[in-house]
Amino acid sequence: MNLITTSTLAATNGSGTAISPLVFSLIGVLLGSAIARVGNWIVANARIKGERESTDTRISAEREARQSDTAERRNEIRRQFQRETLIALQDSLAAFLRSVGEGLHHDVMHHHTTGEAWGSSLWGEERSNRFTACLAEALKLTARVEDENLRTILLQLRSTASSITGKKSKQEAEATMLRAMELYEATVNRIGEVFRLT
Repeated sequence: MNLITTSTLAATNGSGTAISPLVFSLIGVLLGSAIARVGNWIVANARIKGERESTDTRISAEREARQSDTAERRNEIRRQFQRETLIALQDSLAAFLRSVGEGLHHDVMHHHTTGEAWGSSLWGEERSNRFTACLAEALKLTARVEDENLRTILLQLRSTASSITGKKSKQEAEATMLRAMELYEATVNRIGEVFRLT
């Protein structure tokens, strides 16, 4: 009887009354359950936060990829448009200079056969309309060219070639035509350079 075990002492509430082991078990279960819930809550919040950050990162990466793809597609469309413009421009310039050459030839032949003063003949409606259409097409395509140096040469070529019809003598007109052909060569070379870079 004198023997009091440690478990019996531990199971008293301080006034000497014994606390049932069932109460200890219940307290242990409640504390364990509460600690487990808090732990689960912390783990769940960490997982949700990680998933949210992962989703945000993925969405951001997808958005950047779409923007990059869109920008690349836009650039490819722009490059393709420039290439098509440069090809059409070469044909247009050839037609324009052919029209100018035909007009110069007409003036030379008229001057030689009639002996009339230089520049006194009219081209006729068909030749005049062809010249105007070729000039308009060349101007339209020139406006689409991105390369500043090429546009400058094109405008010089157009201005020089267009001025042939207003020259006061055959020599001036022929000299201007030679200058236009030099500009045409420089233009074609520059078109090739720009095309290769596009």
